[in-house]
Amino acid sequence: MPKDTGVTSNTMFKTDASLSKFLAKPKHFKGDEDENPLRWLKRINRIRKGVPMGDLQCLTMAGSYLTGAAESWWEMVEDDVADWAQFERMFRARFAGKDKHHIWWHKIESRQQMAGETVDEVANDLKEYFELLEVVDDGIRIRHLLKALRESISYELEQRATLSTYEEVVREARKLEMVQSKYGRGDTSSLGISSTVARNQVGSEISPSESASANVQSGSLSSQISALANEIQALKINMVDARRSRGLRCWNCGAEGHKRDQCPKPVQAIDQGKDNGRH
Repeated sequence: MPKDTGVTSNTMFKTDASLSKFLAKPKHFKGDEDENPLRWLKRINRIRKGVPMGDLQCLTMAGSYLTGAAESWWEMVEDDVADWAQFERMFRARFAGKDKHHIWWHKIESRQQMAGETVDEVANDLKEYFELLEVVDDGIRIRHLLKALRESISYELEQRATLSTYEEVVREARKLEMVQSKYGRGDTSSLGISSTVARNQVGSEISPSESASANVQSGSLSSQISALANEIQALKINMVDARRSRGLRCWNCGAEGHKRDQCPKPVQAIDQGKDNGRH
């Protein structure tokens, strides 16, 4: 049986227990592949900090929030768990082991900032997966964060070579997000992207600060269109001239050099010839 190593003073526990009404209850953990075991574990530890309790009480509470495969696992190992530290080690080994690494990497690589989702939500989500995979290299973490964030934010961040840590990138991304939100460019715009880049990206917009450059390039585009139209018109004229340069051909006898109304052969003879030809 686990030993109760927590606070034993009933008076102190009752005083701190009043904080429990302000703490959100953790979600049930089933042990499915789409669940994040570290996130659930952090919620349990948050309750432990807010409401001091012994190991026995904490294990009882945590066990009550395990369902499905996770509950079956707990029923098998419950009698062998001596304290909370051992529970954490065994829980991580069972639900956050190396056999799950391919799942976490897929989560990271497919992560994209959705409409209405904040930078902090994306960054924290990725950070939890990095912890599961024990990824500590900031270069790797930053690369995946930039890939997951909205393009208008990640483009600006890529230009700032001074950013070297994950926390710095998150902090700057948060600032950019606030600026975009302030000017109503939140989910669909590309803040800071040059007009040339913006025009090459479907659905991108050009910011007001780039309007002068866009107008210059727009004028150049109009000139190119006008020149193309002139070339097409010249081609049509050449085709007409080419048709006119061909010799006249009589529709009656088929000979060149005269029109039908100038044909020396009688129309009746031509009609008969045609009739004979059909036979």
